[in-house]
Amino acid sequence: DGSRTQIHVDIQLSSIGVSIVSQVEELMYASLHGVNLTAIHTDVDSLLATSINTLQVDNQIRPATYPLLLSVKSSHAANDSSTAPPVAQASPASGAGDGS
Repeated sequence: DGSRTQIHVDIQLSSIGVSIVSQVEELMYASLHGVNLTAIHTDVDSLLATSINTLQVDNQIRPATYPLLLSVKSSHAANDSSTAPPVAQASPASGAGDGS
């Protein structure tokens, strides 16, 4: 009948933090802001796309010479994150064909 099954999931997180911990102490902390994840699956194609507006990785080992390991912010993150280009974006795609 021409109908296709489609699953579409959008996840938007204002912020998320991840810690890497050894048995005795926190080693690293990563904070991500403006995280968007989109997953689309149909009978023909699958798509997974993600973007991050702000990423910071901190060295938590004390005393750290360089406590800030990485800090990347969108050039417009302070103004309006809804129109700012993300600092990280990924869109691996797979499909059964090119639609022709």
